[in-house]
Order: sequence, then structure tokens, then C-alpha cells
Amino acid sequence: PRRYIATNLAAEGDLLEAARKNPRDIDMLLRMGLDVLAGQEAMHEIGVVHCDVKPENILASHGRERWELTDFDIVEATGAPKIHDLIRRSLGSYAIPDGGRPVLGTPGYIAPENFQGDDPGPKTDVFAVGVTMYRVATGELPFRSETFEDYKIAVTRESPVSARALNRAMPLELGMLTMDCMSPKPQDRPTTAEVLNRLLAI
Repeated sequence: PRRYIATNLAAEGDLLEAARKNPRDIDMLLRMGLDVLAGQEAMHEIGVVHCDVKPENILASHGRERWELTDFDIVEATGAPKIHDLIRRSLGSYAIPDGGRPVLGTPGYIAPENFQGDDPGPKTDVFAVGVTMYRVATGELPFRSETFEDYKIAVTRESPVSARALNRAMPLELGMLTMDCMSPKPQDRPTTAEVLNRLLAI
């Protein structure tokens, strides 16, 4: 049987477009964060990792009062064939010259451990949520790069400028949470539930 994912209709543009029209909108950031984290928590509870959280994959509905996480093309699920194995079998050595595993996601949002051969997990999505919140709050990506290799070096070796240093209107706890989500080591990042609870308290 053919498998598919059904989502709500969200026809009011994506988060990146909204952030450009409403730069550094903290209220929008909080609404988006609560919606996306609630959805992610449900996904993670059943062993599903999105692997490509970014503003372009977060769509608005209900007058931008609700946000939907979309684009499940490269999700990873516990107990299912790994997407990188399917990629390797379908594209062969042209996709992964060194015979290793492909790195899933979009440069700018990929967690550092994914470049070290680790399988994506819930903390991978938490990292991408942190980058997304940083971009909405500051208008910038935390790790600047021109190429995929530049990003790999930046995310594995450099520390980003504090989000609050770029946007003083950002609440202290939100700034701290954003940076905690982007901790280099996954074990130092909060869980999805912890991020959601901290957002609820702001």
C-alpha cells in the first residue's frame, strides 16, 4: 500500500517570508515555536525525526496565528529503513563518494553531530529549531557560510554570536533557550519537551 502524510491546509506563506515582512517579531517567534515544538514532541514520541526544520518548511495559517511544520521528505523513523540507506542504494557512489552516510538537511540548520556520522535524533531537530528561532529573532543565521564545506567547518568549530547581542528586545530566557538549543553537543541541548515548557513559561 502507498503511504502518505496528510497535513492541514496552510496557504499564508512560510516563516521566512513572514520574518522578512515582520523582522525580529518576538510574538510571532513565540507562537511559531509553541506550534512547531508541540508537533515535534508528538513526532519524537513515536520515533520520528523531521531532519529538515527550517523557516521555509514552516507554513502559516489562520492569519499567521498558527504554524504548521511541513515537508516530511527525509524524515527518519525508528524501525524503518534509514533514508540515507535508500539514498545510497538509489544514487550509489555518485551521491556519497567516500562510501559513508549522506548528511541530511539544509546547510545552515544541520546539527554538528550529523557531520560526525551520527544518525539524526530528536536533538537534531532541537538544534534546527534553535537556528530557526535565532534567524527569526535576529534576521541572520548563526553560522555564516558560502558553501557546504564552509558550513561544516563553522558549525563544528565556531560559536555563534549571542542572539540577544543582535536583538536586545529578545527576552532573556528566550535568548538563553535559543542558544541552549544550538549547543554543540546533543547531550547539552534541552529535550523537545523541555524547550516547549520553557517557551510556555516566557
